[in-house]
Amino acid sequence: MCLALNGALTRFHIDQRAFSRTAPAPLATEFTKLITEATIMGDFQAAVNLCFRANRPADALVLAHCGGPTLFRQAQVRNDAPPGELGLQTRGA
Repeated sequence: MCLALNGALTRFHIDQRAFSRTAPAPLATEFTKLITEATIMGDFQAAVNLCFRANRPADALVLAHCGGPTLFRQAQVRNDAPPGELGLQTRGA
């Protein structure tokens, strides 16, 4: 279930390092903090992007559902893409 936030929300801006393919990824706790902040601010697009970057596709799909049908479809496509495409990265064993 998605929580509706009442009142005006200011646009939440994520540090672009979190989306860069060349910059090192933030620690998992930093991702969790950024995902939480984006979700609280109602910026589900940023939260979904961060979830995929943190290799948390299930969380991305849940948050995308809260962001509406368009965002959910985009997240489904991104989740179904082969590793390495659309910014998804695989982790070594």
